[in-house]
Amino acid sequence: MSSFPKIKCDRCGMESERREIFRSYPRSFRTGERNYCPACVSVSDQISQQVLFWLYPSVLVIGFLLAVFVPALALGPAVMNVVLFQLLIFVCTILHEIGHVVAGRLAGLRIFGIEVGSGRVTLDFQFAGMRWRFRSLLLGGCAHGTARSTRNFRLRESLFILGGPITNVFLMIAGGLVVAGGSKIESGPLAGCDPALMLVLSNAVMFLYSANPMRERSPPNDVQLLWQTWRRPKKENEQMPAFWYQMESEECQRNGRHEEASRWIEAGLKLFPDNYWLEYSRASNLIDLKQYIEARRALARLLGRYGRHENMRVGLFNNIAWAGVLSQNPALLDEANICSKLAWEQAPWDAYRRGTRGSVLVEIGEIEEGLKLLHLALKQHTERRSRALVACYVAIGENRSGRSEVGRSYFALARRLDPHCTLLERENP
Repeated sequence: MSSFPKIKCDRCGMESERREIFRSYPRSFRTGERNYCPACVSVSDQISQQVLFWLYPSVLVIGFLLAVFVPALALGPAVMNVVLFQLLIFVCTILHEIGHVVAGRLAGLRIFGIEVGSGRVTLDFQFAGMRWRFRSLLLGGCAHGTARSTRNFRLRESLFILGGPITNVFLMIAGGLVVAGGSKIESGPLAGCDPALMLVLSNAVMFLYSANPMRERSPPNDVQLLWQTWRRPKKENEQMPAFWYQMESEECQRNGRHEEASRWIEAGLKLFPDNYWLEYSRASNLIDLKQYIEARRALARLLGRYGRHENMRVGLFNNIAWAGVLSQNPALLDEANICSKLAWEQAPWDAYRRGTRGSVLVEIGEIEEGLKLLHLALKQHTERRSRALVACYVAIGENRSGRSEVGRSYFALARRLDPHCTLLERENP
């Protein structure tokens, strides 16, 4: 028995003996502290940042009204300059990522997509041969791309990385030329506003943010990525094109083309045998193909090879449990229960582990406990595909509890999130 008392998250109720994972906040008008788990800290931070972000349009309106009705204060244009600066940060983030794309394509890379923001995906579409995803908090971004061969790989990857900061430099120069010619609005309700100067300042901030080698970030910024590219060992560098095949297969999986995904994975494994990520993708695709026993065997083989690495071991336990519970094979249910419990106890705040553990509990008859975890996972997941899978298992649990109307509503939610979700067939067993 452990001698350390468990700490409970004051938001979601998650308990753990690992005190270091919690963040403490002072309670308003009360003594003591509130403890939040990593998942709730992330949600809290995103809510705060989102409120702040959407506050800017309101401030813009206030600034405009002050400029029109109380021009003597000279406060309106100042407020609008601040808001304009923030809005240009958002616009220039998109341009920064497009700069990565243009540079990457010039370098011969395959560009798979652009993401803007963080948090839950709110907009997801295909355009110009790649995937665009906008998230709920429109700050920050990234571009996904890689090369198919190792020829001049470091140089080509470096050009891809530098495309974003170079775009910011060009925008700074363009804004500076306009400022030099006199860009401030001199008359009317917007007198005192200086859009070109805000363009210069916003891109200067973005450039410094992406070029600061001392800033600790996850994911790393552009200069840190550049450093990693040139520091990467030759043996590891030779494996990098394997991600081309993995990302092609993931795109096919996402669109329900699982047979095509299998072909990409097998083609990649012929060139990069025993590559962990390609084999992991194969197991994931086998689950989507409903070949659960084969998926479980593939994951078990990976566990045998990489089990000494804790992060990999726990993640593989979670996926073995997921394959087992989806198989509906009674012989694998005990194993799924053990594996999901081991994975969940290591990181009970993680959305994937909550979802898997909740699904297993539903299958073994502990439905209400399972639904509690599944609802937490549903709120926490940011990807539509993952949310759809969890919503289906919520529906299954609700149906087994006799709440069929609620179950139908969650199946409908899953269908809206991902029409290709493999669990939708269990709506009418």
